[in-house]
Amino acid sequence: MKRIYTILLLLIVTLLLALGSGVPVYFRVFFLTALVAAGSFMWAYLNLLATHVTVNRTYGKLRVGEYLESRVAIHNSSPLPKFSLEINDLSEVPGHNTGAVINLPPFGDLSLVLKIPLMKRGIYRVGSPTVSSKDPFGIFRLQCRGPGGEQLVVLPYMVDIPPFSLSQGDFSGEGSFLRSTPESSASASTLREYRSEDSTRYIHWPATARRGNIMLKQFDGGMEDVAWILLDLQAEIKEGDEVENTEEYAVTAAASIAKSYSQMGWAVGMMSYGDRQYVLSPQEGALSLDRMFVALTEARAEGTVPLRELLVYWQSHIPSPTVSLAVITSSVDPAWGVALESVIRQGVSATAVLIDPTSFGATGDPRLLLSQLQRRGVPTYLLRKNEDIAQALQHPWRLPGTPPVGEQAGTHS
Repeated sequence: MKRIYTILLLLIVTLLLALGSGVPVYFRVFFLTALVAAGSFMWAYLNLLATHVTVNRTYGKLRVGEYLESRVAIHNSSPLPKFSLEINDLSEVPGHNTGAVINLPPFGDLSLVLKIPLMKRGIYRVGSPTVSSKDPFGIFRLQCRGPGGEQLVVLPYMVDIPPFSLSQGDFSGEGSFLRSTPESSASASTLREYRSEDSTRYIHWPATARRGNIMLKQFDGGMEDVAWILLDLQAEIKEGDEVENTEEYAVTAAASIAKSYSQMGWAVGMMSYGDRQYVLSPQEGALSLDRMFVALTEARAEGTVPLRELLVYWQSHIPSPTVSLAVITSSVDPAWGVALESVIRQGVSATAVLIDPTSFGATGDPRLLLSQLQRRGVPTYLLRKNEDIAQALQHPWRLPGTPPVGEQAGTHS
């Protein structure tokens, strides 16, 4: 567009100078500029004329981090050859600029396979591939695309992680005790039949051999097999660019945690205030997990409710305190740590995932909040930009020189 504006300005100036002065050189410059502009436009137009594109996209359930394969067929129904045509597909999906530059002979055909990286979750309305044509001087760039469109759903990126370490408050002293996995502090008091969404790690093999059906250990340690995810989507705390930001890391953590506990047969629920209110009651099974993934796909960090208020609201609406809670946020405000302490006092097992906003360019220091959570015995996982999320979600953060939370808890038990 800048070149077009420059050509138009040159035409206007030379025409005014030619008419005002009558000097022949100004007329020559004007007509030469007009001729170049007209010729460039005709080149770009004829180069694009009679070009037809069809596309066939092959995909199933799409997730961030995967590739979508797009098969593009281009046909030239003109007796003129086509030079340097640009083919771009899925430009509606942010984070990539996948395409190709091709030449076509008269009445020629060409097939391309484009592997398009999926960089950001969301629900997109996508159309046909775009064909672009430019003149040799780069003055004009014309585009065309075929009719039609489809909806593309890109689910969040997620990683495989073990169940979290969860702290249950015991504030009569200074510490808390650790509930690292469902079987660590529980006894397998009952058995039930295995379901497809259950983890195989809890199969009771002697009972399976006796009954002829796969039987699963049902743990009973005083806590319900219910996990809540509290996802902080306040707009004020979002940091980063369009693709790499605290919002995407928080959603990835939420999806990974939900998947981990759902695979154990737990009921998983979620609460969040972003672009709208999301309250998904805890349910078991693959259908419930898919429902949560769709909500996480749509959710945007546009909320106005701070995390401390979200914790209070959640606490007032849960039917039973004997549940597990995972808090995910990039807020370094110590106020929500105080609110979490109140929740834990009621008997809730809690853990925290903090996305370090300073690694995304924000100011502030998360160490005060981290040390506060560690003193309260809350296992806290710290995610930083460009670090391995799967590794970060396997080991709780702790101050250098201090024992793990579980060992701290043991000294006060």
